[in-house]
Amino acid sequence: MATSPPGKAEAHGINSPEFIAYLKQHLYRAKLIVYSMLLAAGVIQIIIREHFPEIHPPWHWIGGTLIVVLLGIVCGPPVLFLIRAGRQRESAYLPGSPLSGSKPWDATFQEQRWRNSLVNSRRAMDQLRSNSGKSPSGFYVLCLAEVDAVATFTRPECFTSRAALIAEFRRLIAHPTTPSEPVPSLEAYIQSQKTFLEMEIKSYEIEY
Repeated sequence: MATSPPGKAEAHGINSPEFIAYLKQHLYRAKLIVYSMLLAAGVIQIIIREHFPEIHPPWHWIGGTLIVVLLGIVCGPPVLFLIRAGRQRESAYLPGSPLSGSKPWDATFQEQRWRNSLVNSRRAMDQLRSNSGKSPSGFYVLCLAEVDAVATFTRPECFTSRAALIAEFRRLIAHPTTPSEPVPSLEAYIQSQKTFLEMEIKSYEIEY
């Protein structure tokens, strides 16, 4: 019967550095989705109540369904991460299974992943911009800092290797981007961008 080497059984557990780094990254991205969905739901509710008072949707059922969906968005991926990690740990030490090291680097996949993220983030920001009023919120500044950073490093030469991408992250930390839109606090913008980039560095160092 195959057994795991000492210390490997907990390598991908809930307290592992890999899971903690993944969880931080996931929550950072999930909050944009959650905020956008809540904002859209609120706008729809206001429109229906003000312009279609004769319509009486079952708001309590709709609200309950929305909560379930949001919980799935927030909690689902971390649970799946733990399940997959557990299966990989079990299969890695079966007889005849070679122990794999880092994940192979796929430059095309990484570049497309970040380009898709940039498109989706810009769409979400357009929605936030149209409903947030004149003064940008702290959350909007945080999102803007991330979008500006991603727009800078989505160049093919940044994805030639993991080391090249991490080097670009570190360069942006040392030389932050200029806000593409006016922000109430440049310091908050720079700190938000630094936090985002540091989280990405940790994630790539652990995963690849």
